[in-house]
Amino acid sequence: MLVSAPSGEVSMSTRRVVLIVGALAIVAAACSSSKSTATTPSTSTAPSRGTSTPATQPGSAYRPTDFSRPLVIDNKWSPMVPGTASYFSGTVSQDKRHESHGLISIVTDLTKVIDGVRTAVVWERDFRNGVLAESELFFVAQDNTGTVWLLGEYPAIYERGQFRGAPDTWISGVSGARGGIFMQTDPHLGAPSWSQGRAPSVQFNDRAQVSKTRQSVCGTFDCYHDVLVIDEWSPLAPEDGHQRKYYAAGVGTVLVQPAGGTQQENLSLVHVVHLDAQDLATSRQEVLKIDADASRVSGAYAHTPPAVPRDS
Repeated sequence: MLVSAPSGEVSMSTRRVVLIVGALAIVAAACSSSKSTATTPSTSTAPSRGTSTPATQPGSAYRPTDFSRPLVIDNKWSPMVPGTASYFSGTVSQDKRHESHGLISIVTDLTKVIDGVRTAVVWERDFRNGVLAESELFFVAQDNTGTVWLLGEYPAIYERGQFRGAPDTWISGVSGARGGIFMQTDPHLGAPSWSQGRAPSVQFNDRAQVSKTRQSVCGTFDCYHDVLVIDEWSPLAPEDGHQRKYYAAGVGTVLVQPAGGTQQENLSLVHVVHLDAQDLATSRQEVLKIDADASRVSGAYAHTPPAVPRDS
């Protein structure tokens, strides 16, 4: 699951947040003390849909020439500043079983060229009951209109902390995969849904549509106004239901809630830190190791050049 890390405008005292032990302590504390969330009712809701694929939004294709400054991601709803570490906590429920769920998202200072576009590398780690379940790299870039694009994902799966592979990896331009829209420039009610990416080889075809606008929501970290709600789903997996992601203007994702599906996932933003130079360097080295390993693990990933620091 991808989230848009907050912009990093909230800065706290420096700490070794990229170390697993420290990260787990923060996430565990957040899970045990998180507040309940509440949203204001709204009449501005998109109509319900079935599982068929709606029409693609106009302009959902891109060209490398559309990206003059791809690493400047200042979209109002999904700003991404290098060095921002965001912590989310919540629960996952399935078959009457409940697990604590923690997510750590770091906007690294690394870049990777994918399908002719230089992208920013974001590193996310997903913990279930305090144990690493997934470590994912995903790749985003902002075009000249302010639209943020998703151009690939490398989700490495772990069981009981042991690496089990990355079978759902997809890279735009490889094996028929094509990047999609991560966040529109001006998302608004009534607009058609859009593709978040398409990769036939791994059955990835997620879609999104604006569900609500101008909401007020309180999570664990803070209360927010002028919140945008995006409905996400996969037409290829109707049993998964939908996910509602809440985006605060100038911040990014602050809340994730389920809407149907066999697995109910809830997440709330609980902590934001802007890494200092040492912590950022530590995360950089960790991601470079993942990047090198990924080229050996995944045939699709092997088609990409190595990730490099922004100033390279």
